[in-house]
Amino acid sequence: MDSVRATLPQPAWGYKKETPAAFDTVLAWKELPEEGVDLHTLGPQGLHVAQVQAIFSLPDRFGTFPHPFAYVEWFTPLRKLDDHTGMFKVSRSTANQQQKAENGSYMDK
Repeated sequence: MDSVRATLPQPAWGYKKETPAAFDTVLAWKELPEEGVDLHTLGPQGLHVAQVQAIFSLPDRFGTFPHPFAYVEWFTPLRKLDDHTGMFKVSRSTANQQQKAENGSYMDK
């Protein structure tokens, strides 16, 4: 499994150099396909690009959860490949001129 980072910048301290902020992008489903569907056979269908802004766990009083949660900012869905680059074009997804964002658990089950 690959790691996903959502870290604030860290100032230089002693012999350590300053490190910039890191907010990784991921491919995620906003809604999981029907149960029993092999996710690996779907390709990009239904996937969205998201930028992870925070990774967190809830306090025990809210229950126990098998995975951490993430706060993500969404990009537009993967639709069709660009004729010139052969890549998908995405942009930040907005509603009412506000960045679409959401909290949730996005771990592959």
